[in-house]
Amino acid sequence: MLPILYEAAFCILLLILLILFISFNVIIDISKKKDLIDKRVTVNWMGLSYTIKKKGKRTKKRKDKNETEDKVKKSGEKSSIRNVSEMIGIIRTVKKPFLKLLEELFKVFKIQKISSDITFGFQDPYDTGIVCGFLYSTNALLYQKCKNCNYSINPQFMDTVFDFYFIAEVRLRLCSLFLPVLSFVSNRKVLSLAWTIIRRQHIPKPSINI
Repeated sequence: MLPILYEAAFCILLLILLILFISFNVIIDISKKKDLIDKRVTVNWMGLSYTIKKKGKRTKKRKDKNETEDKVKKSGEKSSIRNVSEMIGIIRTVKKPFLKLLEELFKVFKIQKISSDITFGFQDPYDTGIVCGFLYSTNALLYQKCKNCNYSINPQFMDTVFDFYFIAEVRLRLCSLFLPVLSFVSNRKVLSLAWTIIRRQHIPKPSINI
């Protein structure tokens, strides 16, 4: 019985080592136009291939009268994730550690091809300009590190829209991702932001009795 267990444990360990140290080829293809979203991910590893496809429309849930009234009452409250202004604040906070993460990942990922086309616009043109500046700074790093990249940004200052097309083919080893990701998640600004989001989402404000 014990030799069989040892052989099984050895096979599991060998499989884990192969997964960690043998390169994967990953092709990601995502597009969104209006409410239609098309996603496809293909993974190639040691002659094996697996594709995940998902196509569908983003649907809006019906809300009854009470839910609509509650939404109106809470319209003045900020949402830590959905509110555009707070999204801009998040981008400002994690901009430097995120760009550093991208730079480290470019050393890990063997990029075969990246092509992207983004069309976006918010209700406030100022917010559109802030996001546009962030994307252009990322774009500069992308062109510097990757010669097989095509990254197009189309800001719309007079319309509210978010459409995009993205395809990427990369080769990577899972073991190489550990240090860059650990450095990003352990950054003080990222930890502080994560704690702020968790506190707002899950920790109720204390009541004050007078």
